[in-house]
Amino acid sequence: MEKNMMMPALEQTPGMRLKATCQKSVWQKSAYPKALVLKGMWKTVLDLVKAPVVWLRAYYSSVCGKELTMGQTALLINTQAAFLVTALPADMPIIARLACCVWLVGSLRECKKRI
Repeated sequence: MEKNMMMPALEQTPGMRLKATCQKSVWQKSAYPKALVLKGMWKTVLDLVKAPVVWLRAYYSSVCGKELTMGQTALLINTQAAFLVTALPADMPIIARLACCVWLVGSLRECKKRI
């Protein structure tokens, strides 16, 4: 029997060209189950999200003169964010500014302890 044999016109829906094959669909005959395909997709998305952090890790490592881990890079990003939130908004209420200062001091101490 031919692999790509056309189905009779009665079984086709309007506007569609359906082909009958002797084999199962690509998803059913694939060596990889759907879960592995989705896992690979999520890994690709995660790699795209992590790309800027990996770049920052390389940058911070060159500035510090030693190889930093992803956790140490996250600490430096946290400290940088705390500094920006503390220093930049000029019209921030004093209570919020004090809370940001506490965040900044805490993140600086954590950086000093771990890096």
